[in-house]
Amino acid sequence: MNNDFKSSLPNLVTGIRIICALFLLFLQPFSLAFFIIYAIAGASDLLDGYLARRFNVISHFGATLDSIADLSFFAIVFIVVFPYLDWQLWLIIAFCLVVVIRLLSLIIGYFKFKEFAFLHSYANKLAGFSVFCFPFLCFLFDFPLPTIYLAAIGLISAIEELAINIFSVTIQKNISTIFALKKED
Repeated sequence: MNNDFKSSLPNLVTGIRIICALFLLFLQPFSLAFFIIYAIAGASDLLDGYLARRFNVISHFGATLDSIADLSFFAIVFIVVFPYLDWQLWLIIAFCLVVVIRLLSLIIGYFKFKEFAFLHSYANKLAGFSVFCFPFLCFLFDFPLPTIYLAAIGLISAIEELAINIFSVTIQKNISTIFALKKED
């Protein structure tokens, strides 16, 4: 396989997630086509990181593109699925709180480290997986159970990311948990 192709393949796969997310804007939520495109986007999220590690082409650009793809995927799924759910005020407040904490964390990371600090902690990976599972959970379980689960995981991961960005001396995008900060000093 051509080295140029190998080095760009993980980013191309990440691009598939962005394209799939855009397609979701035009599909009926919870339809077969929706779930197929949705599953392809989810597979691309698993595959891009694997390929980057396999071909040893991990890059700052790739990690940032992956975070942007995750954020755009999450935002579009939220926009598409939101109108189909019976939201209660306290759940809307919980999700707004997650967004505010995440934005605050990004702002702090940007001013502290001179770059956006998208972290790949275990809690953020669990939150991302939970976001991915959300439409399937909504299809399988009565509302608001999947939403409560997603709000709780989202709050925990957002608070942890904020704390890591506040207490970290250097940017640590691949930190496992906040408890790994002790190893930094």
